[in-house]
Amino acid sequence: MACEQSGTHHVELLPIDHGGKRNLPSDVSLRLTRHLGLTRKETLYFEYMVAYVQSKTGFEKKEYLSRMADLNPGRRKKKR
Repeated sequence: MACEQSGTHHVELLPIDHGGKRNLPSDVSLRLTRHLGLTRKETLYFEYMVAYVQSKTGFEKKEYLSRMADLNPGRRKKKR
């Protein structure tokens, strides 16, 4: 089972979205990225996505969105 392979025995810790009831702890997130075999860049992107979803303010969301865009400059919209 994915839970056991990712180093956790709690099924409820794996899903990222619990309807806003619980955040994904960073240690579980890192174990999950290792289990998925993500590269360092992919792991950073995943961490920023989790932080973005868990952000409470618009400023935080904007910051994490910018960090994700910086990791993939080819996808960034060009300013006119």
